[in-house]
Amino acid sequence: MSYGGSLIRPEATGYGAVYYVNEVFAHEGDSIKGKKPWGVKADVYMPCATQNDVNLESAKLITNSGARYYIEVANMPTTNEALTYLMSQNSMRYSWTAEKVDAKLHAIMKNIHDNSAKAAKENGLGYNLVAGANIAGFAKVADAMIAQGSSNRLRTPASRRKRVFFCSEQTR
Repeated sequence: MSYGGSLIRPEATGYGAVYYVNEVFAHEGDSIKGKKPWGVKADVYMPCATQNDVNLESAKLITNSGARYYIEVANMPTTNEALTYLMSQNSMRYSWTAEKVDAKLHAIMKNIHDNSAKAAKENGLGYNLVAGANIAGFAKVADAMIAQGSSNRLRTPASRRKRVFFCSEQTR
C-alpha cells in the first residue's frame, strides 16, 4: 500500500503487541507461551484481546495481588462471574449480590441505549445506534469541556444550543 497502513487494521495492533512481547521474552531467553499475568503484583491490570479470559479464579488472583486498577481494554475479557466478584471488591467494601450488580448494569446499559437512540433520531439518523452512541458521547464530552471552561465556544444554555454533527456515509 503506497499510503501506509494495514489491510488487517483490526488485528494489527493486537498482533503487533504480541509479536513485540514475544521478541522481548526471546531476548531474555524466555517464552510467553502459556503464561497469564494474573496474580503478578501490579498496580494496573488491562486485559485485552481475548473474550472471557479472566474467570473467577483469575479475578481472585488479581485482587489478592493488590492491584489498584482493573481496566478492560477488550470486548468482554471478563466472565460475568469474575465481573461480579471484581465489582464487589471496591474501596468502600460493598458486597453486592449478583442481582444488585445485574440491576445496576442493566440500568447503565439501558441509559446508554436510550441516549444513543435519542441522539440518532434527533440528528436524522433513525435508529442507528452506532452513530447515536458516537454523537451522545461526543456531546457529553463537549458539554463537560464547556462546563469546565475548556472551550472558547459561546456558552449558552444547553436547551438553546444547536449542535452540528458530521457522519460518514457508513453511519447514515
